Amino acid sequence: MQPPPDKQDQRAREGPSEPPGDGPLTTDSDGRAAEELARLQVENEQLKQAMESRPVIDMARGVLMGWLVCPSENAWEILVEVSQRSNVKVRVVVGAVTAAAAGKEPMPQTLRDHLVAAVARWQVDGNESTVSG
Repeated sequence: MQPPPDKQDQRAREGPSEPPGDGPLTTDSDGRAAEELARLQVENEQLKQAMESRPVIDMARGVLMGWLVCPSENAWEILVEVSQRSNVKVRVVVGAVTAAAAGKEPMPQTLRDHLVAAVARWQVDGNESTVSG
């Protein structure tokens, strides 16, 4: 049911009413908006890095899958373990693995040591491997 014509005319003259909520923006809401914008910018940058790192991660997984004859999940777990134990980001670990596999540069000794140890732990856990040293 529509309001009487005189009420419709009054609304047209007054313009739209304010939306429900806190009313006009305040310093607090401006601050919250700025914080949310900053959070979204950080998240956007992290997503960009993830998208750029993904192909290299997949290549490193493939290197380990071929070397160890293991499923993708095990290769990922090994890469994550090397990252955590060496306190190096996964993208750095996978970059080193792929560079070494391509013969571009040797893997840094610290990462190599952590990779060898992670593979040894994986083997002790009952996983088969064709690793030849």
